[in-house]
Amino acid sequence: MLSAQNVTLKEVRSDVRSRQAAIKADILRRQKSATNRRERLSNSPDDNGHFVPYVSRMTERAPSALILPPRPDRLPLIREAFRLEWFTIAWMVIEAVVALGAGITAGNLVLLAFGVDSVIELAAAGVASVG
Repeated sequence: MLSAQNVTLKEVRSDVRSRQAAIKADILRRQKSATNRRERLSNSPDDNGHFVPYVSRMTERAPSALILPPRPDRLPLIREAFRLEWFTIAWMVIEAVVALGAGITAGNLVLLAFGVDSVIELAAAGVASVG
C-alpha cells in the first residue's frame, strides 16, 4: 500500500498493476473452483464407478396433477366470488374518484397520491381478475 507522500507516478502504476494481477488471479482461482465444484456435482460416479451426468440418474417423475371431483355447490361459489370481485372494483373506482377529486379541489398532494395509489390498486385488481 502506498502512502500519500512522495509517491512517483511509476510507483503508482506499479502498485495498480500488482493489484490488477492479484484480482485477475483471484478471479481465475474462483472460476476454476466453481468449475471443479460443478463437475464434481454433475458427474459423480454411479454404482459401477462410471461418471454419469446427474440428469440421466434421475428416476423420480413429477407427480400427476391433482384432479378433484366436481362439487355440486361450485357454481354458486364462483358467482359469489365474481360478485365480491366486482364490488371490490366498484369500491376502488369510487375511492379513486373521490380521492383524486378532493386532492385537486383542496390542492393536497397527499390526497392526490392516495387517489393515484387507488388507481394502481384498481389496475392490479383488473390484472388479477383477468389472469
